[in-house]
Amino acid sequence: MNNLTRELNLFLLALGFLTRFPITMELNYNSQTLNASSRYFTVVGAIIGLCMALVYSAASQLFPATVAVLLMIIANLLLTGCFHQDGLADMADGFGGAFERARKLEIMKDSRLGTYGSSALIATLAMHYVLLLEVEAVVVAVVAGQALSRCMAASIIYNTPYAADPDASKAKPLSQAMSDTDILVLLSTASLFLLLFDLEVALSVLLALMLGRFLFKKYIIRQIGGYTGDCLGAAQQLSETVIYLVILAWQVGSL
Repeated sequence: MNNLTRELNLFLLALGFLTRFPITMELNYNSQTLNASSRYFTVVGAIIGLCMALVYSAASQLFPATVAVLLMIIANLLLTGCFHQDGLADMADGFGGAFERARKLEIMKDSRLGTYGSSALIATLAMHYVLLLEVEAVVVAVVAGQALSRCMAASIIYNTPYAADPDASKAKPLSQAMSDTDILVLLSTASLFLLLFDLEVALSVLLALMLGRFLFKKYIIRQIGGYTGDCLGAAQQLSETVIYLVILAWQVGSL
């Protein structure tokens, strides 16, 4: 397999892993290649954002902004299969429903939705809806937000221990540390989406994500000793929220 074919294989693995896009090509799939495909999570996030932007642009020609934003969010849920939302809910249930590490991990593997998880989902979806209603440059916000939030979430894999039992976890393929090449590609592509903003907004988003990553990593290590796949989903959802908040803060002149 030459380098170009290998990179295409990794990209398509990332696309198939994070979305419901049908992948018709026969791919070289194993735990090593899927783990390495995390280098393209930023790019896949941007594709998701572009699809959301297309739905919003089309819907806004027919409906008011309230409906267009709602349809855009629904499109995101359908396109990703609620992948990250599921992680957010599971993490909220686990961290909120127990004190012992083993019990937290046990709850996070439970498919049932609890009070903490449902509350986290409702709050996050409501935040995204309200923030995107208020943001002026919606297309820029969603494309950058989807791309950068997935970069932040994937970067946790690079230097954070894996907390769960890999043989029993649904995130087993992502339980291996990222290589230096993986993180370099991930961050390099993410830097391109910061160029969509004015300098002060870009720096604010970057600083907010770096601070959020530091605090999130510290929190999950204290709670369960590292990350799980659910933690990565939660990191994406929380990072997306932070990005929209920073954009809106600059828009209204709070920063």
